[in-house]
Amino acid sequence: MDELQLMNVLQLIPLALGLGGLFLVMRLGDLRLPADIRRYVLACLSETEPLPATRILGQPLLAGQGLDVGTLTAVLDGLCREGAVVRWRGEHDRAQIIVYRRVARHRFQGAPQADGPTSSTSAIPRARL
Repeated sequence: MDELQLMNVLQLIPLALGLGGLFLVMRLGDLRLPADIRRYVLACLSETEPLPATRILGQPLLAGQGLDVGTLTAVLDGLCREGAVVRWRGEHDRAQIIVYRRVARHRFQGAPQADGPTSSTSAIPRARL
């Protein structure tokens, strides 16, 4: 390889690095972190029915999010440490699986409601001026 060909290849390196950085920024912009989805996970959990992680992913609030079971499990484990969710082994089709249930007394601020208003301030009557 002579010097001219080497210089032509070296001139393309900054362009390749710029395009690679742009792709990385776009890809990381679509990434959902566990802190971003925890309120949706808590809203999908039932206070009475224990649900496995795969069934929680099928809930309407999480169905279109593109989450994997590992991220969901990390979020559920964090909520278990905070006392918002309980976890235990349940039996499903004669197999032991881990199921989760929301603690009834715990209300997470900002959790969207699947069947009601999305804001807790909508139930507060407004004062007359």
